[in-house]
Amino acid sequence: MSIFSRKGSANSSADESPKKAAAGGTASVAGAAEPTLPSDSSAENLSHKRAPGDLLLEVQQLAQTSAQLAQNYHKLAKQLVNVASPPAAAAAPPELLQAFHAWETRWQQLESRLAAIEQTLHHRSEPRLPPAVTPEMFSQLGSVIEQQLARLETQAQQRQTALMRELEHLRQLVTPVEPPPAPVTVVSDEWRRALLGKALADDDALRQRWTEVCTGVLLGHEAFSVLVGNLLLFRHAPPERRPQLLGALGEAYYRCYPKTEDGDSPLELALANWLQRSCEQAGLSNSIELVHLGDRFDSSRHTPTKPGGVDVCQVHGWVVLRDRDKVYHKALVTVR
Repeated sequence: MSIFSRKGSANSSADESPKKAAAGGTASVAGAAEPTLPSDSSAENLSHKRAPGDLLLEVQQLAQTSAQLAQNYHKLAKQLVNVASPPAAAAAPPELLQAFHAWETRWQQLESRLAAIEQTLHHRSEPRLPPAVTPEMFSQLGSVIEQQLARLETQAQQRQTALMRELEHLRQLVTPVEPPPAPVTVVSDEWRRALLGKALADDDALRQRWTEVCTGVLLGHEAFSVLVGNLLLFRHAPPERRPQLLGALGEAYYRCYPKTEDGDSPLELALANWLQRSCEQAGLSNSIELVHLGDRFDSSRHTPTKPGGVDVCQVHGWVVLRDRDKVYHKALVTVR
């Protein structure tokens, strides 16, 4: 049973004066102004973002509140002692109990707020260091870097291979296709005699030049083929047709060997002399007159490739005469 309960009513008159005193004391404490905590006294609502000045002001307010609560506590304690001391066993007034519970609630709020402020200050002062770098982390980082480098190297090699392939393709496109090398052709004496005749083919001084002509025919060169073709026609033509072939033979020869210097070349003289002897052997009075660079243009003996000019600068044929002095075929020349 509570120490504040009353047993019997016999002592009611005896206890009346202490009761009044206690009631009067209780009223004085209950009527005292209750200290108030700063607004937002919940510890959970305390923001860590508040400025240090605000926290300092709040601590000062809490200190004042704590002092007031301490004074009220001492007053309540005295009243409780007076009420609970024997022989007075009267029940404590309800106002006194309410004041005591209010003080207890305020004190708990004060402790909660102080704890929250202490936690905030500790959180702000706690050093925030980066996580320690361990050798294992370095090893893992090195492994990742090596893998990335290997992947990049592989990609670079693939790109280089593809680029070289494209460059080779482009090179093949822009490089002209070279014809296959011509086979080495050896012209035998029999083959040379069949094309040129024995007199020209067996001329030891000009054997190399006539071999060159026959090789050109075997390789398909047009100029050499035309020259040898006209020689075959002349050799196998009847005598009356040979004078008509002399002019074409001269023009075919100069297509193979253009005259670029003054004087007569050995091959040119040898061919002209052989043709003239062949005509004489056939009973023909035709002869050949060679033209030289720098000769005066003569319209009775020369046919210009284009009109105008007085001097011969290029020789494309020879003059064919009959009866020693009459022009049978004019020489084709270029004049300037």
